[in-house]
Amino acid sequence: MTKEELDVFNEFKEEQCKLNPDFKRIFDIMESFKTNEVLVEYTKHSPPPSIHDKAIEVYKKSISFRVKLTKKILSHLRYNPSTQDIWYHSVPYCIDEEKVKFFLNEYQSWNQKIYSLWNEIYYLKEDFFNNSGYKNDWKFYVKHPNILKSKGDEIEKLRDKILTLINAGKELVLKHDQAVTLESPYNNVYKT
Repeated sequence: MTKEELDVFNEFKEEQCKLNPDFKRIFDIMESFKTNEVLVEYTKHSPPPSIHDKAIEVYKKSISFRVKLTKKILSHLRYNPSTQDIWYHSVPYCIDEEKVKFFLNEYQSWNQKIYSLWNEIYYLKEDFFNNSGYKNDWKFYVKHPNILKSKGDEIEKLRDKILTLINAGKELVLKHDQAVTLESPYNNVYKT
């Protein structure tokens, strides 16, 4: 898209914000993906690094200090929870192995849910901010007010679902961090 075409598209959005409350609502929701720190982090990378980095710390606390951390060992955090061969190589843990497996399974399930929404947000942002034409023709939506309202509801639900999942991910990692820290024989080393 040329700069001139993008300027025309931005003028169209600006005009629609003044004329159409449903479009204004969509505009405000989409702007939150540029202004809300949590959403900005998520749109750059899934899972959000602030959560994933903390999950790595929790997993490190569970692993024997003799184990060298490799991509292969850390990949346990990214497996799909239904993957049967996740335990094909053993990793010595310094806490109960079942607790580690429970953490990994919960984290993997959460990661799968949050990641599944990432592509949808990526293409939605491209359509709305750059008129990329992946999925949405905003002029079509404006011509059909019922569809525009439905699209606004859909986008709002998507944003709220992402925020809910991000908060759930933070709580999940914090819960397991506390449990692992209490059980770890090295808990004096890891207190934060």
